[in-house]
Formats: sequence, structure tokens, C-alpha cells
Amino acid sequence: MYYRSEIEEQTECDIDRIVFGTAQLEDEFTVAGAGLESECTVSALVDAEGGKRKRKKKVHTTPKKIAHTHKKRSKSVLEYFSVEANGKVKKLKQECPQCPPGTFMAEHPDRFVCGKCGRTFFRLTNDGKRLPIPKNNKPAKATIIPLAVKAAAGKGGKKKK
Repeated sequence: MYYRSEIEEQTECDIDRIVFGTAQLEDEFTVAGAGLESECTVSALVDAEGGKRKRKKKVHTTPKKIAHTHKKRSKSVLEYFSVEANGKVKKLKQECPQCPPGTFMAEHPDRFVCGKCGRTFFRLTNDGKRLPIPKNNKPAKATIIPLAVKAAAGKGGKKKK
């Protein structure tokens, strides 16, 4: 029968706690006094010194992207169909010939594009040529080049004797 001190002498470590199954054995119990039988598995847990260093928090240089949310529009069906005076329903937008019925194509200034299959029909002038691509009025974003090259050159220098 071993006491806690005898187990510590055999392992040459300071034991933090002794566990049998799910129960933690107290300091004053002997192995037999705790109700253990022969050939039982007893775990002697040792306190680990130190540990992993805490990581620094990342500094994000660009703002978080805002996810697109669908905006519900009331009476949006009126943009797709019109009812004539004689009672006939007329489609106002072009349907995709490749996709199932009811799949309308997006209208751009120079083309029609299907959102489902990606088929594109370009708008033509009266003489059969393609319309010119419209100009983009959005200003171009300035690109910032990090000075990583300069920082790397300063760290990798040779030591002089």
C-alpha cells in the first residue's frame, strides 16, 4: 500500500493530485483506505510548468466588409409586366431563352445579362454595331504599398566585428 509521499518518491515529481476513475483521492487517504483494489489504474497528475505564450491580437488594416442584405420592394412585379387597354399582359423585360420561363435578364446600359446562366446579349446600334461600354464614374481607389521591403532590409544586416 502506497501513500502519496511514496508515489512522489518513485516518480521524482511533485504530484498535484491523484485520480482514480472520476474520483479525486484526498491527501490523507492511503490507497487501500480509498477503496482501491489490486491492479487498478490510478492516475497521478503533475502540475505543468509554464505553458504557451499568449498571442498578440491582430491589427486589421482594412475595415470589415459589410454583407449585402436583400431589400424587399413592394409592387416590384409592376416593373416586369404591363396590362394594355384591351386586357392583354405584355412583358416589359427580356426573358432568357436558355433558362426556365420567368427568368428575366438584367438590363445594363450596353447589354442584357441572365443572372442564372450568365448568357449575355449586347445591345446594338441601328447599323448593327455594339454600343460602346459606358464610362465608370466611380473614382479609382489609391493602392497603398507596405514598406515591408525597407523593414526586412534593416533586420537582415550582417554584424561587423
